[in-house]
Amino acid sequence: MPPIHAERKPTVAAFLTVLVAFLCFGAMATGLVVSNGNMNSKQGLPDIENCVLDFTGYGTENRYVKQHMQGEYEFFYNRWIVTDGDEGEPDAVVTVPHHYRDTVLGGERLTNRGYASYRVYIHGLPVGTPIYFFNNNFIGGLFIFVNGEEVYSYGTRARTGECRSNGEAEETRIYTVTDEEPLEVVFEVSSCRAGGLTSPARLAISTTGTLPASPFLTGNIGFILLGLMMALFIFSFLINLGLPSARRDLSFALIMCAVLLLTVFSVSVFWRLMSFMRLYIYNCIMDVNFAGDILLVFAVLYHFICRGFIGRVKLALSLTGGICAVATFLYIILYGTFAQVVAPLLVVACLPFFLFSLVTHWQETGIWAVLYGLFLISIGNVMICTAFDLLNLTISGMEQSLAYVMIPVILSVIVLYRRYSVENFKKLYRAKEMEREFIAVKAETLRAQIRPHFIFNTLTNIQAAYERDLALGNEALGMFSQYLRANADSASEETVPFLAELENINSYAELENMRRASPVMVLLDCMDTVFYLPPLSLQPFVENAFKHARLDEVTDGYIEIITYETERFYVAEVNDNGVGFDPRHVAGKSVGLKNACERLRLLSGATVRIRSAPGEGTQVTIRFPKERQKQTRKE
Repeated sequence: MPPIHAERKPTVAAFLTVLVAFLCFGAMATGLVVSNGNMNSKQGLPDIENCVLDFTGYGTENRYVKQHMQGEYEFFYNRWIVTDGDEGEPDAVVTVPHHYRDTVLGGERLTNRGYASYRVYIHGLPVGTPIYFFNNNFIGGLFIFVNGEEVYSYGTRARTGECRSNGEAEETRIYTVTDEEPLEVVFEVSSCRAGGLTSPARLAISTTGTLPASPFLTGNIGFILLGLMMALFIFSFLINLGLPSARRDLSFALIMCAVLLLTVFSVSVFWRLMSFMRLYIYNCIMDVNFAGDILLVFAVLYHFICRGFIGRVKLALSLTGGICAVATFLYIILYGTFAQVVAPLLVVACLPFFLFSLVTHWQETGIWAVLYGLFLISIGNVMICTAFDLLNLTISGMEQSLAYVMIPVILSVIVLYRRYSVENFKKLYRAKEMEREFIAVKAETLRAQIRPHFIFNTLTNIQAAYERDLALGNEALGMFSQYLRANADSASEETVPFLAELENINSYAELENMRRASPVMVLLDCMDTVFYLPPLSLQPFVENAFKHARLDEVTDGYIEIITYETERFYVAEVNDNGVGFDPRHVAGKSVGLKNACERLRLLSGATVRIRSAPGEGTQVTIRFPKERQKQTRKE
């Protein structure tokens, strides 16, 4: 598709497209928030109220339930009440998920540094009820105690500095309720980058006899998704490899690089990857993901510029750069608060505007606008889901279901690849056609340079024959006429059989010998003759021997033509026992030989090697690739 340069007035459809994209993003964000707030109520589970989670009246027999422990907790800042045996009063009551910077103690707002304890009480669980906790997408160090007994450990303990975690719990033990007294559950949090219990744990109760196993597909969908994205990333390079370097466009590969980065640094993939590799770098996931958002936006912008979809490049760069700069500023100053989600949402807001130019130039873009619209809206929703998940605004299991949200992205990318493959094939086909036309014109030009050269020499020979003998002149003229007719018939052919070329060479040799007192012998040792070569391609080498080898000055001067076959080539040799020459002294001067070699290369892929030395004659070896012979016969 040619680049779009003509500017058009914005259309109603373009504005509606942008509006629809924003509505899709808004619906996704709203749906995440609403779904998150209803996770417990949808299962009929109680919420935490006044620091108490009360299961009274809720049946737990033969059931598996998972309670998302959002709600009010007692808060102890810079205190580990179980580890240190602290029996003091709490500093405040806070709502989890919780960031330190959302809390004011002693008239001062907390920073996102420090460590803390969170306490809640559980009522109403029957004796013998097995419970356990998990919170593998928490960015920090987390340790859970039930009645003073440690049942869960995650990450490293750190009172100062940032703790380390690899995305997987080191220990998860089942606690069995032994009496009807309330359970004291304490969460001890190490120092972490975001500060606080930013992600509430899940309390699981299983009275089915066995712990529920995570379905194979759900548990591994992240890695399956990663494999697909890596394959698509590789394909984005492969679809361009067949094109000439000047026509390659790897800008879409840059988009796939950003998508691959976002895929790796999503909760569904990264915490499993880090736990598998036992690397304690999980705390960087949120920052790298935000950087991936910005990379994706600029990759899309660069790709659209390369494709010619955006006319006002400077304006687009300025607006995108300005929005991303503001988003980065907000990301930094809002770090450690729930409002930090504004930064990635602002980056996502750039995507609908990229559709504006596509729809404005609908007649030129056509189906591309639809495909890119699907891709941008779907990848925007993935970015929103990831941002909400990483900032713990959703605890509805998005670390697993996010992978399914990527399905529209994968589908749109596959369709785009198909379109690109077809388009690149057409580009390559057009390039090959143009190259073939160029070669044909050039070859015809070279052949035209060879023909006059031979004709002038032959006419000179005929003139000399007439001066010697009228009958000899008439014989020479008749032979020359027959030779020209044969050449005229072959002029329309790109290649001719070797025997046809050999017949022309014999006619040429007869014409040459007519004017010589001592005729030159033409020796033939042609073992293989079933191959093709360009017409008049061997004659210049024979002609060169007649003209420059001074064969009449040596005893028994001859020109020898040899053909034979190897595993990969048909080989033709034109040898003489003349005076020879130093190739260094004639390099670049022999136009006839240079044109003959070039024409052989262009039309049949043949290689020519000329070996000669003063007093040792000349040997010309021409190798015709068999592969090209097959192509020639098919054509």
